[in-house]
Amino acid sequence: MELLKPFVAMIASLAGLMLGSPVSPVPDAGPITELEWKALLARHQRGGVIDLGQRQVAFARQAFRPTAPVTIRGGVFGPVELDSWRNVTFDGGTFVGPEGAPKFLSLLVASNPEKLTIRNCRFTGYQAETGELRVRGPSIRNGREVTIERSTFENMAGNLGLVRSTGVIFRDNELRRIREGVQIQGGGDILIERNRFEEFIPYTGDHPDAIQLFTTGLRPGEAAAHDITIRNNLILAGGKAQGVFAGDEKKLEAQGLGYRNFTIGNNVIVSGAWPGITTGHVDGLTIRDNRLFRVAGADKMDSRITAGGANITLEGNDANAFILSDNVKEKRNRRVGPSKAAQVQSVIAQWMAQFRQQS
Repeated sequence: MELLKPFVAMIASLAGLMLGSPVSPVPDAGPITELEWKALLARHQRGGVIDLGQRQVAFARQAFRPTAPVTIRGGVFGPVELDSWRNVTFDGGTFVGPEGAPKFLSLLVASNPEKLTIRNCRFTGYQAETGELRVRGPSIRNGREVTIERSTFENMAGNLGLVRSTGVIFRDNELRRIREGVQIQGGGDILIERNRFEEFIPYTGDHPDAIQLFTTGLRPGEAAAHDITIRNNLILAGGKAQGVFAGDEKKLEAQGLGYRNFTIGNNVIVSGAWPGITTGHVDGLTIRDNRLFRVAGADKMDSRITAGGANITLEGNDANAFILSDNVKEKRNRRVGPSKAAQVQSVIAQWMAQFRQQS
């Protein structure tokens, strides 16, 4: 079979050329130079597959907007910058931040991407001698139709930054040994579902969140995030991080530019410190069927739900405490005390059985 592999690859490549979508298996022969990388992209302007195997890529910054979808399989990448990339899927790639890299370096920065998918990839930072986790995952800026799924993020200062991006899906990902999870600044039509967050390792001065929305950095006249769905996630905060937090640092609500249309549902948050789910003022907010746990004998703080705004529905949630504005429509919510560790582990196991089989 080993002897046949070159012939199979050649036949696949020829078939791709006949169909107008080349398939480029790249032999395992050392790193790919910038010149080779540019040639591969040029060859796939009309779509196709670039199969990199485990080769290291010397990435050249350039725009890439093929007229048909391109899949980039495998490959080992250092920091990469994508300028106006479109119709591209990274599948199975490895993105590594070497020790000594700047602590706020993003392993992938995508500016103005459209129809960009990151799937089955691994992003890895490093931990400095001081204990500080460094390097960040993807930074998506002014993106449209971006999907990140079935990927792993570990040993990182931050995992995903969404800035003024719309039509984003972040699902079925594993985030572990992290300082921060997902951060959202403006934009909208964002779905965050079936992700597992665990083993938070905050550093001095951090106020970590699994999922954080904020208005800091938005330009005058820009609105806060809208149409956000956060559902079916497992957040194992370990008493070191908050769960879901939306803050209006620039007081955009007073300008008529505040948060709109949030749905936060069916999430499991264990040992959230204490803002398990906290939203300031949201116009159109549904918080439903979330389960927040404080582990008896382990956690010092309650895990609470705090909600304010207009057109708010709070239904079927379990939490240690609720802090609500007067106009909240509330039913079937339960104020629960500390839970036994065995009970919490059972809930975690149920989550894993239910959602991991879907990913």
